[in-house]
Amino acid sequence: MSATPIPAACAHRPRRGGLVVPYLSFEHNDAVAFGTADPIKRDRCFEHRLCQICENPLERRFYVVVRPQDVGFGYAPEPGLHPPCPIVI
Repeated sequence: MSATPIPAACAHRPRRGGLVVPYLSFEHNDAVAFGTADPIKRDRCFEHRLCQICENPLERRFYVVVRPQDVGFGYAPEPGLHPPCPIVI
């Protein structure tokens, strides 16, 4: 089985077990908690319009991942991401 290609925007990100470590991930003692957002990094992404995966600035068009209840509340709890970046998570 071949590995999923890594988008160029994510080439600088560290990897654990062959997976790209998203910028937003909580890290402690060199361990990554995949699926857990670091609140400081999350706030930085929102404040500076950064992609939660690659940490690069978002462009005019980007993805926002929301649950049905988020739509009802009118906000997304996680920052946006570039279209090619979700393939690494």
